[in-house]
Amino acid sequence: YWNVDLWKSLFSELLNIGSSEDTTVLQNVREKFENYFRENPQLIKKLIQLLGRQRTTLCSSK
Repeated sequence: YWNVDLWKSLFSELLNIGSSEDTTVLQNVREKFENYFRENPQLIKKLIQLLGRQRTTLCSSK
């Protein structure tokens, strides 16, 4: 999740999207993230842990 180039690409593409290319851009962004996680499977476990902690924190603060 610290892949700066991946996040720069995400924000650049989503902020500069044209109306006629929206599905293509979204598909490309999704593929980049899927490939990143496929190449780094340990990050999926870490992401699940972090999301679990976030959920616990949010649910306990109500």
